[in-house]
Amino acid sequence: MHQLGRMWLAVILTWWIAAPASADVRIVELLPDPPNDIAGDANHDGNRSAIEDEFVELLNTGNAPMDLSNWTLSDAAKVRHTFPAGTTLAPRETLVVFGGGQPQGIKGHVFTAVAGTLSLNNNGDVVTLRDSAMEIMDSISYDSAGQRDQSLVRNGDGELVLHTSLEGAQDALYSPGVVITQ
Repeated sequence: MHQLGRMWLAVILTWWIAAPASADVRIVELLPDPPNDIAGDANHDGNRSAIEDEFVELLNTGNAPMDLSNWTLSDAAKVRHTFPAGTTLAPRETLVVFGGGQPQGIKGHVFTAVAGTLSLNNNGDVVTLRDSAMEIMDSISYDSAGQRDQSLVRNGDGELVLHTSLEGAQDALYSPGVVITQ
């Protein structure tokens, strides 16, 4: 092979191997600091818990079902949830992982963290979604806005905003299983 041809082949292979993975499953909402009192009962089990009512919501933004078998959800410290074999997410369908409890009446797929808790830090953390090959499919970081007693939601530009700032939120502090667009 020609020297110049080998160089271009190396460049193309390097780009292909190093190119970031992409997926149609996105982290769209998270609640690191449930509101006080019964208003913080995000999983609707009748009990407000700072641990069990934390949640992370995913959305399949694509046009095809996604197989989430053995995908993981983690914070900066460790893996908090591994999706069981056979977990699929249809287009425009949501999936919510709560820190615990007995979630009731939430639309879409609902899980509780297999680690026993999500342990999202109120003053900032990184939440990462990885596929079964441990490739990062999505990652979102937040700062002290997580202490505001309401969820953080990705707006149309992909930025995290407070839930109540969304026009369609109607002053709700969170909306697990329901995607509110701006």
